[in-house]
Formats: sequence, structure tokens, C-alpha cells
Amino acid sequence: MSMDNEKSRAEFESWAKAEQGLDMHRLPHGAYRSFATHQAWWAWRASRKALVVELPVRVTRANGFDSSEDDEFYNLGIDHCARQINAAGITVKEGA
Repeated sequence: MSMDNEKSRAEFESWAKAEQGLDMHRLPHGAYRSFATHQAWWAWRASRKALVVELPVRVTRANGFDSSEDDEFYNLGIDHCARQINAAGITVKEGA
């Protein structure tokens, strides 16, 4: 399981235990022992996958911007946001 998936699973387990009182015990291969928990995990992942965040357009000469150090930092900020959004299990779409 990827690190992104681990973060999403940890968020799910925190919510499922606190808000729903679901059994968090896992079998050796990683599946949940409780069918209700397994179904909730499946729905959690599907809901995250359905979310799409469109990032702002990158600043480049090709799309009419002057290239500067500030532009480079702006683009690095977009990259950082993309990683954090992906880590939450949400799909990122590059800006048009």
C-alpha cells in the first residue's frame, strides 16, 4: 500500500471508529474482519476517488508569463499542494 493510501486509511479509521463505532481489526492480508468496515472502507475510497481538485495553471513562458524566481516558487507551491491533495486520496487535475 502506498504512503498516500496509508494516510487515507488512517483518516478513514479515525472517522470510522469515532463516528461509526466500527471494528477496525484487520486480517493478516490487510482486509477488515468486519464486513461493515470493509464496505465502509470501499465507499470511503470511492468517494475520495470521485473528488477531483483542479489546480491553477502553472506559470510558464509558454502560457504568456515572464519567467522569474517568483514564478518558480509559485509552481513549487502548486506541486506541494498536489502532493498533499493526493495524499488525502483525492485526484488532482492539472490546470488548463
